[in-house]
Amino acid sequence: MLDRERFRPGAGARALRRWAEISREPRPYCCPCCDEGHREIIEVALHALPLRTARELRALVEPLDAAFAARTSPDPFAPPDDPWWLRRHVD
Repeated sequence: MLDRERFRPGAGARALRRWAEISREPRPYCCPCCDEGHREIIEVALHALPLRTARELRALVEPLDAAFAARTSPDPFAPPDDPWWLRRHVD
């Protein structure tokens, strides 16, 4: 339902798959700001989905977020109002 209302069909699945790749790559070929909005799509879904479905998605996303945070560092020059994943840079 979310895919059809706000995004192209399959956008949520593609975003989750790509975020998994980005979060696990030892040296990603792109920075988080170049990820074409994959993590942002996930964030929109987390807030738009019914509570139970959002919890299930969050259970999938939290380990990916943790992996991404573990191999990146805070960017002191990033705008403070950017989402957390855009305020990090690859070490």
